[in-house]
Amino acid sequence: MHIDGELAQLGSYTFAEVSRLLHVSVSSLRYWLYGRDHGDGRQYGPLIGDGTPRESGPISFEELAQLAVIASLKLHGVRVQNLRPALDYIRDSGLSDRPLFRDLLFDRDQQEIFIQQEAMLISASKQGQGALRPVLQDSLDRLEVEDGVISGVRLFSRPHAPTTDPAAVAVRPRVRFGRPHTVAHNLETAVVYARFGAGESLSQIADDYEVPLDEVEEALRFEQSVAA
Repeated sequence: MHIDGELAQLGSYTFAEVSRLLHVSVSSLRYWLYGRDHGDGRQYGPLIGDGTPRESGPISFEELAQLAVIASLKLHGVRVQNLRPALDYIRDSGLSDRPLFRDLLFDRDQQEIFIQQEAMLISASKQGQGALRPVLQDSLDRLEVEDGVISGVRLFSRPHAPTTDPAAVAVRPRVRFGRPHTVAHNLETAVVYARFGAGESLSQIADDYEVPLDEVEEALRFEQSVAA
């Protein structure tokens, strides 16, 4: 199981773009990608990949997919600082040397190990395995899979209410040049936002593209959420 092969490593997203898409600060993205040196002897490696630092540069779709799962877990209330020990356990045990969450998506045994390790570490929220399992599954479900290949990432248009988010907007390297679009009819969200800002009604836009009104509304809601 792998990321869309030809475009997986293509560095096509800036930090600012990914920050906007995932509702995550640039500083957090850099921490997850590069790790952090606190200057007091505490050093933390990156959360994604095989745990070794990456070189600076644009963010690939493969990295975007992994960052999206971390961002989703964070929106669901899982503390990022608690992810590291659980993921390190999977790496150190030799269960996986492939990119973060790729195996978790397809391997139920690894999902159980992750949940068990994570549940032991969560103390402040008192979440247990029962609470964490649907959160992990919802976050992994944000990755679109076609024929065993991760081909897209569903984005949040309601980041403050992740459990009710319809996952109606996605980024896919092979659709709209990787820009956000609706899942149903590949309607580019930025186009809806621009036309609405120019004074057109949502019903007019829906009629022009021959799509349901609620699809146009969701496209606008996404753009408004990332512009906030």
